[in-house]
Amino acid sequence: MVTITGLYFTNTSAVSFGNIDAQSFTVLSDSVITAVLGAGAGGYVVVVNPVGGGSAATDIFTHTGPVINSFTPVSGPGGTAITIKGTNFTGATSVSIGGIPVNSFTVDSAGGISAIVAPGSADLVQVSTPLGTGSLGSFNKTKITSFSPSQGQTGDTVSIRGYNFTTATAVTFGNVAAASFTLLGDTLIKAVVGNGNFGDVSVTATLFGTASQSYFLLY
Repeated sequence: MVTITGLYFTNTSAVSFGNIDAQSFTVLSDSVITAVLGAGAGGYVVVVNPVGGGSAATDIFTHTGPVINSFTPVSGPGGTAITIKGTNFTGATSVSIGGIPVNSFTVDSAGGISAIVAPGSADLVQVSTPLGTGSLGSFNKTKITSFSPSQGQTGDTVSIRGYNFTTATAVTFGNVAAASFTLLGDTLIKAVVGNGNFGDVSVTATLFGTASQSYFLLY
């Protein structure tokens, strides 16, 4: 929602932002209009009334689409309450996970949304507003955020960090299975380097798929 102030707004017939018509507008008084942005809106603000077109030539409206910075929790079944943090969420028209709309959502602020996950939801979390769509992955998916050390010898132990590791069934280095691995929680695995273990580090979990990150060097 954008508030426009000026003069002679009575009987306004059109409002646009950079030649993109507002989705809707309300004339609150002769000097105030509120408008809902159309998709892609941005540029000179123009108000048209029977007297003629009025352009706020010195006022250029700029916009930024929604950006998702984080969400918690990172996994859960249908019915899970998820909190999405970011920017520019005002006016959100839809929230989805892996293309499946959430059961419900509430825009708590420009930087926060509360939503209820729909059954079968996984992968990208997306928030859409009239100004665009923001995405961040991945919900209900295995993800490696880091591992250390990044190089070593056979027999060394590598700490792999991420999330959704609980049902991990395999750890590989360049498609060669680790000599062994120990699951220390949903976010940490300790893997022992085996013969031929070099390349992308991958974790496969029964429920959440496979995640990879490069690159482990064997020396």
